[in-house]
Amino acid sequence: MVVAPRYSNYAEAQETGVRKRYKVDGQDMEVTFFQAYIDGMDFVFMDSPMFRNIEKNIYGGGREDILKRMVLFCKYTRCVLVIHNIAHQGRGPVSDFHYVDLPQNYIDHFKLHDPGGGEHFNIRAADLK
Repeated sequence: MVVAPRYSNYAEAQETGVRKRYKVDGQDMEVTFFQAYIDGMDFVFMDSPMFRNIEKNIYGGGREDILKRMVLFCKYTRCVLVIHNIAHQGRGPVSDFHYVDLPQNYIDHFKLHDPGGGEHFNIRAADLK
């Protein structure tokens, strides 16, 4: 199964009728799920205005906008580890931790020390720990 944000209207994808709310940066965000079978592969697309408003530029918006989309996507998926285009992998100041809406005792999972820039928040750090 492949789980992906629904960045556009994919012809094969059908709405499942499932709607969920996930907390991102203290706000409840509603998502709708779509499903498609393409070349024998099961796809689930997570639909939200946060994803749909950027269909032509998935890396669009500021660092915080990108982080919020990543957090919303990760709230549903059981396991996400995609390492590509490292400039967009969720690196920022430690103060960004509040966007993930997790208890404070999880903050160390998201901290990564960069010899050139000191300690920072990094979603990939949590993936790898």
